[in-house]
Amino acid sequence: MMYSLTMENTMSFRSQADRFMTAIQTRRRNPVKAGTMAVYQSHLNSSILPALGEKPLSDIENGTLKAFVAELSSRGLSASTINGMISLIKQVVASAVDTNGNQLCPRTWNSDFMDLPVVNPRSQKAPV
Repeated sequence: MMYSLTMENTMSFRSQADRFMTAIQTRRRNPVKAGTMAVYQSHLNSSILPALGEKPLSDIENGTLKAFVAELSSRGLSASTINGMISLIKQVVASAVDTNGNQLCPRTWNSDFMDLPVVNPRSQKAPV
């Protein structure tokens, strides 16, 4: 599997994000569409990697994301955008697996603790 690592070989969030992006494009089961890839890459380049890229993957936890959510909120980003970025971060962390497919950094994510904004479909700018 292309995006696995061992416990002895800790890596940065940036390294795992690169592996994740390559894997989701080339996988046979549900490959990601080009539009989704563009959104993911944009989120990574604009906000996620500058803030979290050099942190060890094992350090990306609820507290880290709580501070990141606060930063994104202070920049005036929409609830939907913030939730999308957090979802991507969670996918990158979950993608680090051992040779048996077991997650190396299993997490129980806590949206309330992170103070993740609630997406209200009525307030979204979604033209018909």
